Amino acid sequence: MLSSPSLSRRAEHFAVSPAFVQAMGKVFQNIYHEQNNPNGIINLAVAENVLVSEWLCNTFHEIAIRHPLEPSNLNYTNFSGANEFRVELVNRLFNQYIFKRGSVTSESHQDDHFEKKFFDISNYFVCNGAGDVLEMLGASLCDPGEYIMVPAPLYLGFHNDFNKRFHNHVLPVQMPYDTETKSFKLTVEMVREAFEKESKTKNIRAFLLCNPNNPTGDMFDANIIRGLIDFCKEKSIHYISDELYALSVFGEGESFVSAANVMQEDDRDYVHIVYSFSKDLCLNGFRIGVLFTMNEQLKKVFDTCSYFTGVSSHTQHLMTHFLRSKDKVSQFLELNRKKLAEQYALISSFLRERNIEYVETRAGLFIWFNVERLMKQYVFRKGIMKTPSLQDTLTQEEEYQVWLDVIDHALVNISPAQFYLTNLTGWVRVCFSAQKTETLFLAMERFFNLMNE
Repeated sequence: MLSSPSLSRRAEHFAVSPAFVQAMGKVFQNIYHEQNNPNGIINLAVAENVLVSEWLCNTFHEIAIRHPLEPSNLNYTNFSGANEFRVELVNRLFNQYIFKRGSVTSESHQDDHFEKKFFDISNYFVCNGAGDVLEMLGASLCDPGEYIMVPAPLYLGFHNDFNKRFHNHVLPVQMPYDTETKSFKLTVEMVREAFEKESKTKNIRAFLLCNPNNPTGDMFDANIIRGLIDFCKEKSIHYISDELYALSVFGEGESFVSAANVMQEDDRDYVHIVYSFSKDLCLNGFRIGVLFTMNEQLKKVFDTCSYFTGVSSHTQHLMTHFLRSKDKVSQFLELNRKKLAEQYALISSFLRERNIEYVETRAGLFIWFNVERLMKQYVFRKGIMKTPSLQDTLTQEEEYQVWLDVIDHALVNISPAQFYLTNLTGWVRVCFSAQKTETLFLAMERFFNLMNE
């Protein structure tokens, strides 16, 4: 019998999935359904928003009837994004709701030439998901083996996005938790100290700020953003602003500050902003990610490689007409904020009733809370405690075992702290918008029942 031909050595690297991706296979093989599979696994680990799904489906149905597909929608379009789609994207979404720099005719603008760059569709590139944007950014800004600094706790997918195909690395900058403010703190001094230490042995090419933060829901103000951009310019490294949750701010009186809000003309080669329709617009399955950059060299890369990253013409056609419906966009954003605030109020109350410490989230789709005490008690009862007493810190091995048991026995998928490259243990992220209210609380009851059994 002939042996099969071998694959490349890099294929071995491609074939290895991180633990959280492997878990998804188990989850999707036994996914929860209220009627069809009530004993299935409830997934609270993926950042999805189902709270306004029906409204969106009804709206898209109406748009499809009023604006049916045309023959041209069946053909190739600009792989960087159809021009008519990018016009609406820039004018109706970014500059009205996210960047908010105002009109180019405003008297307050001292340099209209620079302001017009924010309205120039050639500075916006549409890709099939934010993960694709990040992967291409990593490949364009870094050579294999080089590093991107990211404050931690950090989104568990960053390493996979940067490393899977182009072998770039995430370098965590640990943010301390402030028990008084119930938030994680970030300063330029922290970043500088980490850079000075790590750059002695590592080639650091970029800094990434996830704002609003995933997983904590913290937001960063104009002062820290401006300071971090200046730091990157001082060190001649790139500044990546991940703004996927910019329009998912639900905290009373809170407002989001984009990197675009503080940009100056001499920042143009340093700052690159990433966005996605997956989170704020609840359209994970549509696969629309966006890069905004003024860096001419980087623009050439995305122009050339857009052949591999294009979004379907059908999807762009639908979203063009959705963005043109100004009333629909504003209605959606108002409804979504209301639903997120309501769901967050419910789950934070649930945690307070159980005396569970959590970050007071102001934006995003998740809540980050501390169950180290319960996890230590659980592994101690199970006889798998490696530390000699309940006073000792939970180990990552113990935390990992609890996570596996939660999937297998509580039939709930959550995300443990170690996936977020933090030096903390016993914290978890739950996406509170991933399920309707009844299912969310069924999952939370399952989880806490296992911890307390």
